[in-house]
Amino acid sequence: MIRISTISMLSLAAVGIANAGQIQLGSNQGANGLTSTYVTGTNTCAATYVVNNGPAAAGCVSGGVANATSGRSFVLSPFIGSIFNGQKLNGADPAFPTGQLSTTDSSGSAVSFASINDGSTSHNAWAGYGGTGATSVTIPVGIYAVDSVWTMLNDYWGTTGGQQTSVVFNFGNTPGQTSGYDTITYVLTNGVEIRDANDCSGVSTYPAPGTNPNRYNNPATCTTFATTTSSSITKDGAWSSLYNGNTISGSMYYNTSGTLNLDNQHFSFSGAQLSEYLVSIEVINTLGTKSTSQTALTAITVDSLTASTPEPSTVMLLLSGLGVIGFRRFRRS
Repeated sequence: MIRISTISMLSLAAVGIANAGQIQLGSNQGANGLTSTYVTGTNTCAATYVVNNGPAAAGCVSGGVANATSGRSFVLSPFIGSIFNGQKLNGADPAFPTGQLSTTDSSGSAVSFASINDGSTSHNAWAGYGGTGATSVTIPVGIYAVDSVWTMLNDYWGTTGGQQTSVVFNFGNTPGQTSGYDTITYVLTNGVEIRDANDCSGVSTYPAPGTNPNRYNNPATCTTFATTTSSSITKDGAWSSLYNGNTISGSMYYNTSGTLNLDNQHFSFSGAQLSEYLVSIEVINTLGTKSTSQTALTAITVDSLTASTPEPSTVMLLLSGLGVIGFRRFRRS
């Protein structure tokens, strides 16, 4: 009888361990990444994160795009023609990431991201566009005891030293909390924690600022954009590809060569946040005219410590099991 009870307790511990680990946010239990259906909250997300110490539908709070007052928006955009401006490798488009992307973080640990997969080849990242003023996109999470978050963020047209991207983490007591968050905000600096996705090594023959109104008065050469990163939270080149041509005459990358990059940032949490739910993550483009930094979000992965930081109900179940074992041993003696 004691043997059976011991096996039951070991099984319970195994369940707790299975609940921990990396979780790629998005539709279809994360497999399809940050699709519009997932981000805007129109998907019921039933049981999406039930194995991650949350009830069914815990991953769904009201997310989406805030652009009603500013004329700006985060919209699903293609890599080609938005984040990357027509660069080619030997005359063809580079092999952009699809499916699961495995890389390392700033500490050298392995991390995997889920690319956006909604059936459209033109939906690769959430990118800030249009008008003036700040805008944001809110990503629903609803996962308990999150100790790490990895974002795949880049900007484009970002000036070195600018601080136009903020990442806000909203923690709460329930997975669907809508106000009164325990909030932690990080402001990213261009060239330090975030950089331009395009790193060109040549001088573009693009016209000088102001001579082509259709290009929004951008700098004359692509070498002016923020490309160096040195922060301990940033991993350069989670994905990268060389390019050696661009034939779009209106592009600031015309006749240049260089490297295209997707980078990841690693945020760590401790203390009170380990006994709360990470309700949502908000990415804000705090300053956005068409001639300054614009933020692009490709994917988010989180890590949950539910095995080492169980919820109270899990602790009570464990203690109950130990009590049964102790009682049966007492009776045998």
